[in-house]
This record gives sequence, C-alpha cells and structure tokens, in this order.
Amino acid sequence: GSFLEKKGYEVEIALTLQEGLRLIAEKEPDILFLDNHLPDGEGWQQTEFLRKNYSFLHIHLITAYKENMASFHTHSNVRVWEKPLSFNKLQEVLDAMSA
Repeated sequence: GSFLEKKGYEVEIALTLQEGLRLIAEKEPDILFLDNHLPDGEGWQQTEFLRKNYSFLHIHLITAYKENMASFHTHSNVRVWEKPLSFNKLQEVLDAMSA
C-alpha cells in the first residue's frame, strides 16, 4: 500500500473477500488488486460480478500459480499477475492508465 500512497493514490486494504466487496461498494475504487485465495472464498469467482456492476473498475487478479493465469479469460479491464509483484511492473500499469 505505501508504494501507491507515495504515488498519491488512496489505498484501502481488505483481508477477506466480504470486506473487500463491502469496500468496493462503499468506495468505488478505480483499481482493484484481487488475490484468489482469501480466508473466506476465492476472489476470482467474483470477477464477472465486479465487471458487470463496476464497469469502470480496472481489475488486477493476483496468483502464485502459473496454471491459473492460462485458465482465466481476461477482458480489457482485467489483467492477471503472477506473484511476486514488482514495483517496476506496477509503475508500468500506473503509467499506462494515466496516458
């Protein structure tokens, strides 16, 4: 979170799927980083719901498992990242969004 905060972004962190869904509805963020394996469910199962209800949301799905990357059908506002995330890749995404 501090990398993004230093770049001027407001950051909210949710540790569970339900908390994250509540924050999305409340804050309507521009960008979402969504891990798949959360304590109360699989985050990626919410991708279609999020795309349909928050069409403005740029969704970044996070995984530690390469096989998950190939099996997910991405859309223009959905990107899949393999852990670990790097600050350089994150900066590239931020630059592309502001261009």
